[in-house]
Amino acid sequence: MLGIWISELERDWKKKSKIVLFSAFLIVIISNIWGLSSSQMGVFRFGEGSILLNNLNAPWFMMDGMSLLMMAALLPIFYIDQLSGELNSGAYRLYALRPYRRFELWLGKLLALAATTVVGIGIVYIISMIGSKFFFSSSDTAALYGFKDDVGRLPAELYTIKFYGVFLLTCLAKLLFCSAICVFISRPIIAFLVIFGLSIVLYHYIATELVFLFDPFRPILVSLQSGGSISFWLYLTGASILFGAISFWGWQRKVI
Repeated sequence: MLGIWISELERDWKKKSKIVLFSAFLIVIISNIWGLSSSQMGVFRFGEGSILLNNLNAPWFMMDGMSLLMMAALLPIFYIDQLSGELNSGAYRLYALRPYRRFELWLGKLLALAATTVVGIGIVYIISMIGSKFFFSSSDTAALYGFKDDVGRLPAELYTIKFYGVFLLTCLAKLLFCSAICVFISRPIIAFLVIFGLSIVLYHYIATELVFLFDPFRPILVSLQSGGSISFWLYLTGASILFGAISFWGWQRKVI
């Protein structure tokens, strides 16, 4: 099992398309930080006013807009290339000839993509922390979403860590969602369009709580408020289990 995981990780990081995609994303992140630093104000997209940014609250506010871009486009492109792309090209027929059971191949692939996602989010976190220290004013207190009063340095830094941790969980739920679609749709462009459209349909017509599959910024902020949001965690956990089960079932029945 470890051998499959390592093999999948190596193939993930050797593809030139991944390097190009990741490099472009880093440029977008840096540009976003630069843009926010010019005004020093963070304006919420949900009609909830604005906050004065500093080195303590800028790291998580930078993800407003960036999280939408990642969840709606960049992560699906990355996942689809590794899932539908290899099924469509027939490359996975060679991998399936290895002496492993199907669920081991399936799990190795998903764990490799999950590990790559963890590394990616970690890099985004580090860049946002460094950028906030260089481009925003230093402060010992910060305004946080849903908090009546400003909080000190330690609570603000813990809030940022929690934000990126919860964002990572939503990314992993998106991975399972993509895997559930890609196992049935092997043509990458079609899979992307279905994933993009279905992500919107799910929260518009099924349950508004599923908006985290498309734009997770506000749901994460609400979940981090005092008292949190039980419905967010229920839907996040339930969706992950459901999509994971569909993906597993589909892979077991996939004709390779």
